[in-house]
Amino acid sequence: MLSIPETIREQLPAVQNQIYLNTGTCGPQPRSSLDAMRAALECDVAEGRISAASSNRHHQLREGLRALLAEIVGAPQESVCLTHNTGEGINIILAGMRWREGDEVITTDSEHISLTAPLANLQQRFGIRVTAVASSEIERVPALIAKHLTERTRLVAISHVSWMTGAVFPVDEIVAVAHRQDVPVLVDAAQSAGAMRLHLGQSGADYCAMAGQKWFCGPEGMGALYIRPSLWRLLENSWAGYMSGRMGDANEGFVPHDAAKRFEVGAQNAADFAGLQESLRWQRDEIGLDWIAERTYTVAEQMRLLLKEIVALRVITTEQHAGLVVFSQDRWSPQELTARLADRRIIIRSIPKTPYCRVSTGFYTSDGDLEETARAIAELTKH
Repeated sequence: MLSIPETIREQLPAVQNQIYLNTGTCGPQPRSSLDAMRAALECDVAEGRISAASSNRHHQLREGLRALLAEIVGAPQESVCLTHNTGEGINIILAGMRWREGDEVITTDSEHISLTAPLANLQQRFGIRVTAVASSEIERVPALIAKHLTERTRLVAISHVSWMTGAVFPVDEIVAVAHRQDVPVLVDAAQSAGAMRLHLGQSGADYCAMAGQKWFCGPEGMGALYIRPSLWRLLENSWAGYMSGRMGDANEGFVPHDAAKRFEVGAQNAADFAGLQESLRWQRDEIGLDWIAERTYTVAEQMRLLLKEIVALRVITTEQHAGLVVFSQDRWSPQELTARLADRRIIIRSIPKTPYCRVSTGFYTSDGDLEETARAIAELTKH
C-alpha cells in the first residue's frame, strides 16, 4: 500500500468522523475549498455583485477554473464548457444534434440515468433507436458495438467507468471502432475524471462530460464538458444567453463564441467556481495528480481483495477498475446492508434496481478504513 500523509485527511473533515466510502456520489470537500467559497461569498455580500470589480472577479474565477480544468484533463482551454453536472453536459451534446426518426445511438446496458434518461427522451421526441449492448464482458464491448453500427448510427455513448459495476470500458478501442465509420463518441466520465488521469486532447473521444462534486471533491452543482475543437461548430445551441456569445447587428443576429463555452447560458454562483478551483489546486499542488490516480486504484484493489475473502459476498468488479468496487450478498437487501453499515458510521451506497452495493474508495482512504469496512461487512453478512 502507498502510505497516506495524515495532512491529507486533516484537510477533509468528512473522513475524520466516519469511514467515507461514497465518493462516487459526492467526494469529501477539503477545508481550503470551503474557505475559498466563503471568501467569494463574503466579497459578494460586502461589495455587491454589480460593480465592475465584482464582475471582473467573477470572470476571473470562471476563466481560472476553466484553465485549471483544461490542464488537469489534458485538453485545450477553449474546448472546455463549464456546466452544473455530468447530465447537463450529456444533454448539451444530445440536444445539439439534429435528429431524424430512425437515427440510431449505441450505448451499453450499464449506463447511468444521466445518459439513459436523455436518450429515452430522444426516443419519445424524435423516434430514434437506442441499442444497448451487453457489458458483462468488458473486453467484448468494442466488438459488440462494431456489430451494431449501421449507416443510421449517429452516436456511440458510453461510460468511461461503469457506475453500476466499477468496470473501466476500453474507450480507446471503442473510439477506434466508431471512428472507422465516422461515428462520434460521447463519454460519461463522471466516475473517471479525478479518479484516473485523463488526456482528452490526445484521446479520440469527441465529447466528454464530467462531474465536479465526485472525484474532484468540489461543491455540488459544478461540472464540465469537453468538446473536440473541430466539432463545437457542428453542434447547435439549443439554449443561448448572456454567456453564450454576443448579439451582432441586424444581419448577424446572435453570434456564439468560437469555443466550447458557447454552450454556457447564464451566470453561475461565483463561490462554486472558487470552491472547485481550490479543490483542484489543492489536489494538483499539494498532493499530486499522479499520486492520487495511483493511490485511488491501489486502495480500491485492496478493498476488492478484502471483500473477495468474505465467503458470503460475490464481488462484481474485476481488476479493471478505478475507484469503485461493487458486490452483492443474499442476507440483506442492498438498502438494508447500507443502512446497517451507516449505523456503524461506514458510508457506502446501494445501486437502485440491482442486488448490488458499491464502495467508493478514494486517495484519502486509510488502511484502517479498509480493514474495518471489510470486518463489518463480514460480520453483517455471516449466516
